[in-house]
Amino acid sequence: VLTASNGKHAETLFAQAPDIIVTDLKMAGADGLEVLRAAHQELPETPVIIITGHGTVTSAVEAMKQGAFD
Repeated sequence: VLTASNGKHAETLFAQAPDIIVTDLKMAGADGLEVLRAAHQELPETPVIIITGHGTVTSAVEAMKQGAFD
């Protein structure tokens, strides 16, 4: 298990090729959608799950459109 304190830190961990990425939607540095986009560029086969306590239908739809794991 790898942990990161913010989105930018999480992106630096992609070099370790995680099997799955679980990220919050609202974070400092880079939000969950930015982490999702970066992960799909660097790790296209790695599933990304976005969680949040601040979700809306709009943010859920956007995450799914960008390839968040269903």
